[in-house]
Amino acid sequence: RVPAWCDAMSVIVNGTQFSAESGYVKVKRRWENGDKIDVLLPMPVKMHELGGKIAFTRGPITLARDSAKEGADTMSAPIKPAFPLSFRACDPIGDEMVRGYLALEDGSELLLTDYASCGKKWNSKLANIPCWMNKAE
Repeated sequence: RVPAWCDAMSVIVNGTQFSAESGYVKVKRRWENGDKIDVLLPMPVKMHELGGKIAFTRGPITLARDSAKEGADTMSAPIKPAFPLSFRACDPIGDEMVRGYLALEDGSELLLTDYASCGKKWNSKLANIPCWMNKAE
């Protein structure tokens, strides 16, 4: 089954590619020991808009800002992503699963990490972890 967040899944069995049809990749063959199966699930960053706010996902992962990593004073500033969306992935730090920088229209970059690994210091002033961000006009 092709996940809802994936636009173009394919499966490669021993060098032969099978594409998705009607939400499924069907591979009908006689299986043998040593068969090699590769599943390709492209995960580009996607932008979602709702009520003047924007959010970003990468595959099934929700991306967020983290005031402990960026600084609390930058969290509410409106952002305007560059199009097409450009996400520069880099090595995760600590328990992060995803870490990267989203290109903005003004040439700067916005640090985004997976929501699950953001700070979550509930008693701290640095506990601001927005997934939905203000969109600049």
